[in-house]
Amino acid sequence: MPRANPQERLRKLEEKQARVTAEIQRVKARQRQNQRKRETRRKILAGAMVLDRVARGVLTEQLFLRDMDEFLERPHERALFELPPRPNREKGEPQA
Repeated sequence: MPRANPQERLRKLEEKQARVTAEIQRVKARQRQNQRKRETRRKILAGAMVLDRVARGVLTEQLFLRDMDEFLERPHERALFELPPRPNREKGEPQA
């Protein structure tokens, strides 16, 4: 059985390397996606717990909204809780 010439062997190895690299990228992307889904689910459950505590009176709505006012910065997120927009901050000004 004749041996493949060095150029042909190199080409086949490079093709194999490209396939393996692509598979590695797919696996890593799937892992990142699963991590994002897990993190999103954790946030949903944590939020549901807090809202349940507000509904049951364990946590006052006033305290909840105060904390949300401190935490939320984006106008569209603040609007979900009927919080007023934050005043524009100058660049370089530290946040509270």
